This record gives sequence, structure tokens and C-alpha cells, in this order.
Amino acid sequence: MKSISLLALAGAASAHYTFPALISGGTTTGAWEYVRDWTGSYTYNPVQDVSSLDIRCNVDGSTNTASTLDVTAGSKLGFSATPDIYHPGPVLAYLAKVPSGQTAATWDGSGAVWFKIYEDGPTGLGTQLAWPSDAATSVSFTIPSATPDGEYLVRVEHIALHSASTSGGAQFYISCGQINVTGGGSGTPGPLVAFPGAYSASDPGILIGIYYPVWGERRIFRPELGDARRRAAGHGESSTHNPPTLRLYGRLRAYMLQTNKTTSKAFFTPNLPVRHLSSLSTLQPPAQTNPVSYNNMRSAILIVSALFSLAAGAAIDSDVLTKHENVGRATCSWIGHAPMCKPGNCPAGTQACAQDFCGDGACCFTGFKVKCCTVNPNVPSCT
Repeated sequence: MKSISLLALAGAASAHYTFPALISGGTTTGAWEYVRDWTGSYTYNPVQDVSSLDIRCNVDGSTNTASTLDVTAGSKLGFSATPDIYHPGPVLAYLAKVPSGQTAATWDGSGAVWFKIYEDGPTGLGTQLAWPSDAATSVSFTIPSATPDGEYLVRVEHIALHSASTSGGAQFYISCGQINVTGGGSGTPGPLVAFPGAYSASDPGILIGIYYPVWGERRIFRPELGDARRRAAGHGESSTHNPPTLRLYGRLRAYMLQTNKTTSKAFFTPNLPVRHLSSLSTLQPPAQTNPVSYNNMRSAILIVSALFSLAAGAAIDSDVLTKHENVGRATCSWIGHAPMCKPGNCPAGTQACAQDFCGDGACCFTGFKVKCCTVNPNVPSCT
């Protein structure tokens, strides 16, 4: 267990955090009592190499051990966060059943044995993005009621996406606890994945610029939660404990962000084919979904999101670079974020954005007073 003096060193690691204790029955256990301590935990530094062994239970967390806590299937389990979760991104939780002949205290969690039981994602898609874990001092989830009895490793991770626009930029804050599940059922969890192996540095949702995309489809991170959760939970629990999350992959998409002059409410016209971008000046909103007429628009902002299913180095369709539509409330604009769009190598008619919010790989239209990019398309932060 870390001493108070060592824990105090956390202040030197600004905005970093860790998960040192389990929470069961409303009671927070001692730090590192049931959670495996990991080398350097007093610095709170994240893991950033998804191919390393550290992605499983943090640095040396696969070999360090702790005590094992009895937990009832169907009950809530949590991890405390110290200090609090500072960065934007999802929280995920996995279980791995200890194989016969071993204990939670001796097993390293190797192999394709991990199944996801929880994930969360942002709210306010298309408006002001908010993450449920923002500033949280703990995270919690339900142990599926049909989880078979036995000892398990329970893995929590928060994936910080504030710098995930470059490969290796996503930050993984990870801890593994040791639990003994009682009162369980006969569920067969799956799909099963291994750590390392479950993630790739280029996975959509891990390599992503969260400050620019227009949020569309919802889900995040393989493996899918559904099958494991349904088989382990049973009796429809998956519909309750499978929260909607974000899917940041798909083909190149374009959106018209249209804002009502009086209410400032916005709506999206999704899936506009890229080949039609050049005729946006004559595009009319869908008749049945448009709450206001074109005359009541305060602004119409063309936003093109090159999502990370595009291969690095792929060419952007020339239609993406069509003339920017009217920008009434911002003095800057944004055309997209893609691996091929680097400072010094921006497409014609654009320039590298200032780095306040943009991160690497963002290009802005020339001719604007660009000091930053739009953190949220509906609430520009440009000056």
C-alpha cells in the first residue's frame, strides 16, 4: 500500500488519476486492498501502448496481487477514482473468470478470457457533448445476475480521448480488482478477448479527434457489449444495462448544421452523399423534419467529417473542398480532421489550424481569423 507521502506526489501529475479501491455495498474499501497495485501508481500515469502487457492491468498489474472481495451477482460494484476523472472519454468494465486450479491472487489474466460488462458514452450528441464520468470520483456497474460463481479479475478502464487524434495519443487509465462472485447463475459470457489484443492503436474510437466530428451513430469499442451482456445477464437486463455509446467509424459523411434563428435549436441532415456537396447552395432541408424555413436560419454551416475508417494517406474527395456556406456566428471554420491533413500539407484553400483545440491533422479554411477550431459545431469557441 502506498504511503501518504507517495500519494501526495500525485499533484505533480496534473490531470492524471487512478482507480485504487473497490466499492461494494456502498462502502469504499482500502486503497490497493482488493485492487492490484501497479508500479508507478503514485504518478497516476496512463498506459498509451495498446500492444503492451500493461494494457491488461497496468504496469506490473498482471503479476502484483491483492486480497479478494466477495461480491453477490446482480449487485453493484464500483471503483473509486483518485483524484477525479479529468479527461473526456468512456468508462468500460470487463470480467475474466479465474481458470480451474488457480486463484485470483495467482492468475495473470492472460488469454482470450475477458468479456465486457459495462461501457458508457457521451450524451448530448449533436449539441453540447457531455461525458457521464466527467469529474467523477467513482464509477460503478452491475455484476450480471447470471454470472457463474467463482473468482474473477475485474478490470476498469477510462479511455481519455482529448489527445487521441494521433496514434498512441489515447490514454488508458486502468486498474484490476480481485472478486469472488457468489449467488450467480449459469450464463455463458462472450465474446471473449485478450489484453493485449482487444484493441488496436488505429481502431476507430481510439484514433479519433473528439473535438471535431459530427456525432452520428452510437456505439463504441469492440468487442460488442451486447452478446456478453445478454448471455450473462438474462431476462432482458441487457436493455437496461447496455447504455448507448458512440460509434466513430463509418464512411465519409457530410452534415448541414442548421440553426433556428429564435430558438437556436439545431438538427442534422445526415448521410448527405459527398458527391452532392458542390450543390449545397440549392439544397433544401427535408420537408418533414425541418422545424423552420430557410428564411429563419441564422446560419448554415457545412461540416465534413472524415472519420477514421479512412486509411491513412488516402486522398480526400475533391468535392469535400467546396465553397464554405454562410458562417454567421463564427470567425473561423473547419473542414475536417483526417490523418492525411497535416500542417504544411493541407489541401488547397485551407491552412493548418491553430493548436488551441485542433490537435494535429486539422485544417481550416483560409480567409478567416483562425485562432482555434470549433469544439462543438453548435457552440463555436472561435475568437
